Amino acid sequence: MNEADWAKFHAALADWSDRFKKAPDEPSRQFFAVCHLSEILSFLTFAGCGDAVTPVQHILRALGGRQLGHGDPLLDFPELHRGKKKKRSINETNLRAIAAAVMECFRKSGRSREDAARDTIREMHLTRYTPERVMQWREEMMSELPTEHLGASRYRSLTADLDALTPAAAKNKAILISKSIG
Repeated sequence: MNEADWAKFHAALADWSDRFKKAPDEPSRQFFAVCHLSEILSFLTFAGCGDAVTPVQHILRALGGRQLGHGDPLLDFPELHRGKKKKRSINETNLRAIAAAVMECFRKSGRSREDAARDTIREMHLTRYTPERVMQWREEMMSELPTEHLGASRYRSLTADLDALTPAAAKNKAILISKSIG
């Protein structure tokens, strides 16, 4: 590996990074992020680290398949819910955690449970879910241990500062969180 190879690698990464930053929408950002990772893996394979990057290549293929709508067991993981292991995709767990956090923000802004769940559905465009389902997600995220449940960990990180916020600021945070997921 010589200095010229390192310079080419660095230039390629900078190019993908610039494309990612300037991407007009989320699908483009996802595409450029996958290309960026692919460039890193290609370079590491070229540098003689092929066997070491095989697991990461598998993850990259799984992410590509997920983007096309195909499931991959690698991206599903068991988590404990009420003492039972459940398999749920990372995307589904993240959606539930974010919805629970948005609902909690609306609750802190003074809304009733039902109204907060309805507001969450409206803000996040979750029209295929009921307010009862969103309330269940909130209860799940609040009751599980963050060390055993990825969603509960995500929920806690999103709601960590809620006690210090005014009701208006809590409502704004709910809207901001819901908008951040596209």
